[in-house]
Amino acid sequence: MSKKNRYSKALKQLKSTRIEEKIKCLDEALPTNHTTGLYSLNARGYQLGPPPPEEVFYPDQDGNWSSGVPGEPGDSSYTRAPGYWTGGSNWDTIHVANMGQDDIGEDGKNTAGLIAADGTVKTSLPEDSRSFILGPLVDGWTLNHTSDAYTNIGYIQKDTRQFVLLGRIAGQWEAGLEHESAPVWDGTSTGFTAYNESFTLAMAQWMRTRILAKDYASNVPYFYSGGVPQQPQGPADCPNCPSGMKGGNGVGGGGGGGSSKDGKGGGGWGSGGDPDEGTPGQPGGKEGDAEAAGFPSWGFLGGLGDGINDFIDNIFGDGTSDGIDDLIDGLTDGVDDFIDGITDVFGDVIVDPLIDSLNTLTFGEFDSLGRYLSDNFLYLDDSNPG
Repeated sequence: MSKKNRYSKALKQLKSTRIEEKIKCLDEALPTNHTTGLYSLNARGYQLGPPPPEEVFYPDQDGNWSSGVPGEPGDSSYTRAPGYWTGGSNWDTIHVANMGQDDIGEDGKNTAGLIAADGTVKTSLPEDSRSFILGPLVDGWTLNHTSDAYTNIGYIQKDTRQFVLLGRIAGQWEAGLEHESAPVWDGTSTGFTAYNESFTLAMAQWMRTRILAKDYASNVPYFYSGGVPQQPQGPADCPNCPSGMKGGNGVGGGGGGGSSKDGKGGGGWGSGGDPDEGTPGQPGGKEGDAEAAGFPSWGFLGGLGDGINDFIDNIFGDGTSDGIDDLIDGLTDGVDDFIDGITDVFGDVIVDPLIDSLNTLTFGEFDSLGRYLSDNFLYLDDSNPG
């Protein structure tokens, strides 16, 4: 009696639907080099990575806010919350003033934090005033008698930190700012005096608006000669000031009404562009595989089998590919039965001697290889004993 054909079971797999099922499982199992979720399907400009930090916006040089930034009138800056924002933009150029006393230098004359090297004043100033107001606006409180107290208005000169007088108002900017019972200027022409012909009532009113909005830092130091009775600052007001240095409220550079000995102010202005804080958040992230991103499918053989079937059906009509599959199945069954018959009749005469010869040529490895392939790759039936 001939021996059982050990390799006929491999041929039976040619007609088995298990092959397609196994392939489908492999395809759906997502191998390590799969592309699912690899491709970003987001619109251009989508932001990845950690959310951006907060961003500070500033008014223009006259202290006015761009329509796209919700800063309050009189504010020296606006801070946008951290996070993703869509469509935002800031000024092309930004100037930020340092109103702090730590920036006056040993001799008290340094103005680099207030005025750039080219003469650009870093604080906001009244409209159409930069041609003659060449430094940040400050005031100087003078108390002669309560009823005739006044406040001088001027600017700090570059590199000397000298006070340059522009005008004067009777009394103080608001009640209690300098004195508990001194009169308060109401913002009208009454009580306003200009000492520079270019300095207008509107510019004094602009400064008043800044004071009332707390866009100022107090005790900003400067030198002021000329015999005026304004009192100099003491160590409590300006610990770093040289003896005899005076000071007042500096506007347009931030400070929140606090002392310049405690902070830098942080206000300023920008130019160029059209600032807009944008819209908070961004659409949810999208991802997909290569096919979703517009590339060919990279599934098993790239869908080659389906493509061939579609090609055949398009030429010969629908269903032709199914008929060809049935024909192949029939041929496979016939070949399988034929080989089983041959090996049953001639196994001892032909097949076994052939296997023995191959074992001789491979030093006995052919049987091991055959069993390994059969057990691990060719035997696809769920009943495989192992």
